[in-house]
Amino acid sequence: MIAAPGAGRDASDGARPVVSVSGLGVMFGPVRALDGIDLSRIGWVIAGGESGPDYRPMQLDWARGIRDACQRAEVPFFFKQWGGRTPKALGRELDGQFWDQMPTAAAL
Repeated sequence: MIAAPGAGRDASDGARPVVSVSGLGVMFGPVRALDGIDLSRIGWVIAGGESGPDYRPMQLDWARGIRDACQRAEVPFFFKQWGGRTPKALGRELDGQFWDQMPTAAAL
């Protein structure tokens, strides 16, 4: 998923800003679309692998590629899961740490 800050914001009614979310889909292939994409208007990236009885394994390089693109662009990155037969089967650590970054209130 990718969240764009300010999307859906309507300052005229004084409502709290909304973060619009678009789906990247479950990762069962590299996301080459992030190569060269302008992440400056993206407020948050959430990535994770597929889960379920017929899940397709996610590769380390796919998760690293998205995380690294987010770090270069200073976009918060949240790694949801590796996937597996159940969502928690293979855990959430990427390169020895949990990636639970969230957008700041200023980004909303």
